[in-house]
Amino acid sequence: MNHSFSHSSGSRRTGTRFACWLIVTGILLAGSPVASAHVKWFSDFDWTATPLPFAELATPTFWAMFALSLVVLSVFIIVDDRTTAEPRIQWAIDWLERNRLSSELVMRIAAFATLLVAWQAGTLLTPELRVDNVWVERAQFVVILLLLWPRTTSLAGVGLAGLWLYGVLRFGAFHMLDYVNALGFAWFLMVRPLPHRFLQATALPVLYSTVGFSLMWLGSEKLVFPQWGEYLLDQNPLLTMGLPTSFFLTSAAFVEIGLGFLLIICVLSRSLSITITLVFFLTTCVFGKVEIIGHTLIHASLIVFLFEGPGHSFTPPSLFHKTLKMRLAFANVNFALTVFAVLFAYTAAAAQVTEPSAEHQHKKFELSATDVIPTLSLRAEPDSRSGWNLQIITENFRFTPESAGAAAVAGEGHVHLYLDGEKTARVYGPWYHLPPLTSGEHEIRVTLNGNDHTDFCLNGEVIAATVTISSP
Repeated sequence: MNHSFSHSSGSRRTGTRFACWLIVTGILLAGSPVASAHVKWFSDFDWTATPLPFAELATPTFWAMFALSLVVLSVFIIVDDRTTAEPRIQWAIDWLERNRLSSELVMRIAAFATLLVAWQAGTLLTPELRVDNVWVERAQFVVILLLLWPRTTSLAGVGLAGLWLYGVLRFGAFHMLDYVNALGFAWFLMVRPLPHRFLQATALPVLYSTVGFSLMWLGSEKLVFPQWGEYLLDQNPLLTMGLPTSFFLTSAAFVEIGLGFLLIICVLSRSLSITITLVFFLTTCVFGKVEIIGHTLIHASLIVFLFEGPGHSFTPPSLFHKTLKMRLAFANVNFALTVFAVLFAYTAAAAQVTEPSAEHQHKKFELSATDVIPTLSLRAEPDSRSGWNLQIITENFRFTPESAGAAAVAGEGHVHLYLDGEKTARVYGPWYHLPPLTSGEHEIRVTLNGNDHTDFCLNGEVIAATVTISSP
């Protein structure tokens, strides 16, 4: 294609588009630390917690962020439409596409690193999914070996998919949907080396769809189980930048949901890949190497998106319509439909998973006469600014956050905090700040728990302490 324009007008258009990109990037980065952090890796989560129904999570802040998301989405569509013909951008795209053959190598290296760390740590794919199964460890090691040779890459993809399916059997489909991007990753490894052109072509759209869905699913988690994110923010108060916790958490959720949808419809996929990568680097500064290890597969997927863009085999969803007006309508309508479909699916699935049952009750660790018996008491004082400060007083007990998930050992572990009968947090130290509560009396109960979350018991009774507070 031939493009004729004056240098000055071209410079102005380039400057304007760059400014738009910076503005939108700023919006994304503002909510980045919590939006991209996988809450379950750093916070308390308990499937007995009650998920918020849609009627309760649809607050004014929710609707405001939803409306803002539509505006930002429209801006992205317009910027994408006007920058596709920019010669300077096209030059960069051409350079990236000349290196697209590196995509398979990038994916193999990322899968190799992820599985090697998981194999060494006794986990499945991510830091959170702990398994004590020697056959799973052997299976992961076999997949690692298969990734060493290009000819066995497809078999490695089959093995990776098998590990994800084992996760469904071990942890449940609801939990493993957090990591459905690993299934897309496995599909890419399976079909990309094959000589069948159609199967090869499906690798990229499947990867976009699964990575985007994972981001939208995790964003929904922050809305449906806000207590998990609130716990993380309470432990890292600087992340909120002085904003109210509920507002910041809702905003962060919509950042993640919006990014996921943009990847699914392939809008500015290369620019988004760079932006999301910067976001992940920011979260790494806060949460450390666990964040790097857990997001290695997503990092590799983003590099592939950067090399290949939306691809050439299939028309990206964002280009289904020829006119800008129809693209805007298509994107906004489908964003609304997708957001509410994912939210309703998440709340419905969470309600079924979190129904109280015997399997969700904590196991008991009965202390014997030969053990040093720990003691537990609890004090609650109003905070000078807001909420309550809880002092958890123990004797013969040591808090061991570094051993969370390991085997139970008498005299060490953490505390589970219950508010009006519902578990709300794990506490790994003697102090905990409780946010402001609704007016009236509330019962605060804490229990001593081992590293594997078992309840420490003495003569059949859980070691616990309770206080009642009256909130104005």
